[in-house]
Amino acid sequence: MPADVSIPAPGDRPTHVVVFRRAGVRPIQAMARSMHLQLMDPPDARPGVLVLLEASGLVRVVAYRRFGAAVATLTEEQAAEMARLQDVAGVYCNDIRSIPRPVEDLPPTPPGRDTVAMAAPPVPATTHSWCLDLIGIPATYARATGAGIRVAVLDTGIDRQHPDVAGRIQAYRNFARGSGDDDLVRHGTHCAGIVAGAAKAAGGVRYGVAPEAQLIVGKVLDDSGSGFDNDILEGLDWAIDEGARIVSMSLGSVRGVGQDYARAYELIAKNLLDATPGVLMIAAAGNESRRDLGRVNPVGNPAACPSVLAVAAVDRAAKVAYFSCGQVDSIGAIDVSAPGVDVLSAVPGGGTRLLSGTSMATPHVAGVAALWAQRFPKASARTLWRKLTAAAKPLGAAADTGSGLLQAP
Repeated sequence: MPADVSIPAPGDRPTHVVVFRRAGVRPIQAMARSMHLQLMDPPDARPGVLVLLEASGLVRVVAYRRFGAAVATLTEEQAAEMARLQDVAGVYCNDIRSIPRPVEDLPPTPPGRDTVAMAAPPVPATTHSWCLDLIGIPATYARATGAGIRVAVLDTGIDRQHPDVAGRIQAYRNFARGSGDDDLVRHGTHCAGIVAGAAKAAGGVRYGVAPEAQLIVGKVLDDSGSGFDNDILEGLDWAIDEGARIVSMSLGSVRGVGQDYARAYELIAKNLLDATPGVLMIAAAGNESRRDLGRVNPVGNPAACPSVLAVAAVDRAAKVAYFSCGQVDSIGAIDVSAPGVDVLSAVPGGGTRLLSGTSMATPHVAGVAALWAQRFPKASARTLWRKLTAAAKPLGAAADTGSGLLQAP
């Protein structure tokens, strides 16, 4: 793949993300030589995090040896110079990602229009969420719980005192500049609850897919639900350092028809998939479609990346949700589908709420990946991907639902 370069982002943040052709320290050393910077392994840094300093001691680059990327403050000339280095696959602007557009913010369906078949808002069962039944986890399910598997949720944070998730949080860190530790958006808590909410939930209804999985929660999106790539990558590296094998990312950016996938995320995700045993990155396809009006929007970024597992949303009847993005070009494909309409899960303050979106479908997949990882502890990230897609129940058009409806082991 030829190296390329993009326009710097404004502000005092790192301007660029530099992605190397391979992980390791060699390409980082080459970058330091090219920029005449001093390469250091700070004693207080996490393993694999290197910094490149100016003579004055100012940090210009933070490099992640584990997945072969760096965030840097570069001029346009320096960015172009970096892109010409043999070890550099690409230089990209430090972009903004956010939670997919909340479904409740979508305009209402005009009266008299034909609509996609949608289930009525479900009345919660006395003990078990319908979402779990749909993906092959009935109340009697005993094959796997996710025990011993660490799943990262990179989102808007989490209510660490919520009774349904408090006992499952292995590590938490806030990477969102200028935001407090609390999940004011409520999005991250809801997603984390779907992954690993307690088997005996405080409200009486189980909704957690892998109730004994361990949560690694990084707040990478601020209190408006948005965040920069450099914060997301910092959270990703930290989560992997904490032992996460599966990464759930209900975040992204809108992509136009024919627009390229996010090559920085693709290169990073591929490096992680190819590692041993590897890390599986799972992302939401996006909520920008209006299928009830005949409009299907393309899968957003980073879900559109070939090495990121893209998740669509279905309703209680296993019909594709009207808002769920799909494959409308040769670039962004759907890989699998999961419940994403009127999904019950945790919200800050100790309660639960029904929310809809591909954001809710994504942690269902992450939770089931944890179940597969428990059953097959030596499985690579690519093997987990294959098990998720091979076990899915076909639902029809792959452009809308990928390999089909997610199924537990």
